[in-house]
Order: sequence, then C-alpha cells, then structure tokens
Amino acid sequence: MLTIDDISEAIIIKPWRYSQIGLLQSRVNDNTLIHLWHPKLRAPGIEWAGLMHSHRFAMTSHVIYGSLTQCIWTAEYGGDKAIFDLNTRIVKRHGNVKVYKIEQYKVSAGESYYQMDSELHTTEISEPCITVMSYAGPWMRSTMVCHDVDVFVQPSFTISDEQKLNYLDEFRQCIGA
Repeated sequence: MLTIDDISEAIIIKPWRYSQIGLLQSRVNDNTLIHLWHPKLRAPGIEWAGLMHSHRFAMTSHVIYGSLTQCIWTAEYGGDKAIFDLNTRIVKRHGNVKVYKIEQYKVSAGESYYQMDSELHTTEISEPCITVMSYAGPWMRSTMVCHDVDVFVQPSFTISDEQKLNYLDEFRQCIGA
C-alpha cells in the first residue's frame, strides 16, 4: 500500500493525465494508479453524457483522502434503440433503454471498495478525494460507456498545464505535504 509520502512524491514527479470524469491520474507501476478526484475537474455536461461506465478489469480502490460515493447500475436494452459501438465501446441510450441504480455506498478515507469487471457504475464526488486503484483480475475483452445520444460533451475540453499544477498543489496541501 502506498504511503502519504509516496503519493506526495508522485504528485511532484509523476506525469498526470486528465480525465473528464473529474480526476487526474498517474501510473505508479503496472498494477497501480493514483486518482486525484476534484469536482471542479469534471467536464461540463459529463454527468449526462458519459459518467456511467464499466471497466475491462476488476479493481480494488483505497480511499486515502476525502470520500466518494460509488453507484452501481444495471441497464435494460429493449427493442432496437440501444446501440453498442464495438470500436468506441459506447452504448448510446436512445428511446426505451432504461438504467436503474441498484446500489449506492459512501467510501471514506481509510476504506476500500471492490469493483467487478464490466460492472456499470458512476463515482460521485463533492470534495477533493485521493484514491489508489489496483487491478484485481484479468482484463476482459470489452468495456462500455453509457450516455444519452442527444447530450454532447466537448471532446476537446481539457485543462492547461498551469491548472493541472494548481490542482496538484491543492492535493499536496490536502495531505499535508
């Protein structure tokens, strides 16, 4: 398990990738990623257009700082109005596709959660949160993102290097580094 010192060092020296779902992420090794979640990092419109997704792998995530709410969903695809694009791995909800929240739970600093592969989920945050995610199983062949056809998120929405450094500095302050 990574220590606060390991995370502080990673914040300073590791390259960070921005994700529109509201986080900066950096790879620690082949099996472990650090996620720095912040509500202000979410792309405008992402709640409706791509926040719900699955992964090709099972994972365990440890909350180091802050808290998050994990929501597990199931989808019913009726008729011919659900479109699954194999190239982009995107399910487009259109017409009579129904999505139901089947579980919701809060995970706070010092706690962990397990996510099954291909489980449709969202992660909700209202404060800065630091998680360390480890792969917990073999990779599956596909994953999916579930979004509304009529909602658009600007794909080019990003943050500047200066903004990224400001967020990294804020996270260093959160952990007292």
